[in-house]
Amino acid sequence: MKRNISLLMALVLGLSVLTGCSETSDESPAAAVNTEVFAETEPEEPAEDLSGQTDELPGDLDFGGATIGIASSVNVHFHGYMDIASTDESTSVLDESIYNRNRMVEERLNIKITEITDGSDNVTKTFKNTVTAGDDTYSVAHLADRVAFNTGLEGYLLDISKDMPYIDLEKDYWYADGNDVLKVGGKQLAVFGEMSLGTYDYTHLLAFNQDLIKEYALTSPYDYYAEDNWTFETFGALITAVHDDLDGNGVMDENDRYGFHTRQGFQFPLMYTAAGLKTVELNGEGIPEFTAASNQTFSDVYDWCNTVFYDGKAWYKQTNGNDFLTKSPMFQENKMLITDMTFFYVGAVRDMVSDFGIIVYPKYTAEQDRYYTWVEGGAKAIGISVITQNKEAVGAMLEAMGTESLKNVIPTYYEINLKSKYSRDEISSQMFDVIRESRSFDLGDTVWCDSVREVLGSAFRDQQPLASSLKRIQKMVDAKIKATMEILSE
Repeated sequence: MKRNISLLMALVLGLSVLTGCSETSDESPAAAVNTEVFAETEPEEPAEDLSGQTDELPGDLDFGGATIGIASSVNVHFHGYMDIASTDESTSVLDESIYNRNRMVEERLNIKITEITDGSDNVTKTFKNTVTAGDDTYSVAHLADRVAFNTGLEGYLLDISKDMPYIDLEKDYWYADGNDVLKVGGKQLAVFGEMSLGTYDYTHLLAFNQDLIKEYALTSPYDYYAEDNWTFETFGALITAVHDDLDGNGVMDENDRYGFHTRQGFQFPLMYTAAGLKTVELNGEGIPEFTAASNQTFSDVYDWCNTVFYDGKAWYKQTNGNDFLTKSPMFQENKMLITDMTFFYVGAVRDMVSDFGIIVYPKYTAEQDRYYTWVEGGAKAIGISVITQNKEAVGAMLEAMGTESLKNVIPTYYEINLKSKYSRDEISSQMFDVIRESRSFDLGDTVWCDSVREVLGSAFRDQQPLASSLKRIQKMVDAKIKATMEILSE
């Protein structure tokens, strides 16, 4: 079953051994949730029904108790699991909603859902080994986006758009932007959907200190947003207005105050995504093309980032990873006006004394048609084993899980745990809806993080000329695209 990995495949899969992109090989296999960050309490209000659509499954489906296995990779930066096998008095509200969702799906379809969880390398190896052995134990691979895509390229996953009954990717519980990005060469080897919280968890947003806004007599981002003037210009004006040597020692360090906080290498990707740009786009034939080098706006955004973050001294330089908010809690200590974070890490600021607000990333200019929010590479995607015997049961399960996720799991995660517990005002609550609707995916991160997003992020961090970085990326990506398309055309 398993193909011999050629030099072509080596080109495509090269990113899997790197540690710069989000899901790394040194993750803690047993840690499905960082409970220190994402602690929960019992909701004080019933969950709102967010479902815009429901599935169109026949009402009489009965799969005779068939068992469907899911192989899920986990780490401490997202909710990597899709099932909760049992509950007790210590079970969180969110986990209980996942448990209830799956038991309802089991009863509706007469199936049994099982799941294994482990670190990315281990669970991917287990999944591949069972497929190679002709063992249909795990029909669903629930992996980081690039891992799922590359697993499909190796021949372990089927084309969901053609080979899976019942799955309707036009439904609200599937992410259209992300799934369109992953449909390379007309083949849908992996998909993003609401049944996995691992995509929400990697969605970025901004939090701002409302007390510091008042202290420095600045205009609130909420006011800019209400005026449809929340743009790079107004964002830049805010974060360059705060740069104070609090201890008066003449050295700017972690004891002082800055305008903006994020991890190294993220500034440029965050901002070019907010400007609505993608580094790699699919042409009319579904073939990826590296378009960043020919788009002048990339250079303009790069120059803007240099002017604001470096020349304007808006950014505190630190080297921590995705958990920088917990390792370097400068925002919580009133040393940062605005900070970047993902949905998952909103909980890291829950004990902050000062009032804070939540805001979407700004538009490049006021004329931009919509907001765009970076879904960082490493978000969880779903693939279906190529040897799946009961495709009808698997397809029906995922559709039913999508419906129940919109009705119960997402309202629990989103409406209650984020809105009611963490956000401090009504506008922040509304902002989560805006962020949810503005999510954006890019093949240059989702699949080719090492060759594109990491290189661009490092170029900005090291203040390298953008043109030379784009030229170097062009060669790498062209080679990977060629290898990918040759594999897909076999």
